[in-house]
Amino acid sequence: MNIPKSYSELPNFEELPWDQQNQIRKWIKELERAEKPLQKSLERVAKVMGCSFPTARRKYYAFKNSGDWHVLINYAKLSYFDKERKTFNNWWHDFCLQHKNAREAYREFLDLFKGGMPIPGLATKERGHPHSYDVLIRHAPTKFEKQTLASVKT
Repeated sequence: MNIPKSYSELPNFEELPWDQQNQIRKWIKELERAEKPLQKSLERVAKVMGCSFPTARRKYYAFKNSGDWHVLINYAKLSYFDKERKTFNNWWHDFCLQHKNAREAYREFLDLFKGGMPIPGLATKERGHPHSYDVLIRHAPTKFEKQTLASVKT
């Protein structure tokens, strides 16, 4: 994932696309209006922002505790983020198809990653644990896809 890890890597507000800037302004406006009872207020925020209550609560506390608007950026909607994520997800999907199951593919993925092997869509600078199995399993091929591929090969 291409989420900045340090303050120096965070984008300036002016560098963000116009729609993201507006979305952040709207989040700040709505979160600053939150008052007690907090649950009711955050339910209203969720409705206005078109998101779930847990998302509104998470953003509220992240913003309240940090005071930093960067926590309100939706990195999934940034074009550079989408390309890298899509590249990695496609690689992972194909990688899983080459293995008996996703768990086996995950173990080999970790070995490749720890060995410093370049993996499409993952920054080589990242040396922490890049993705959990629970996250990656969402992008693994389904049993139906595996069966279909197996029947095509025969």
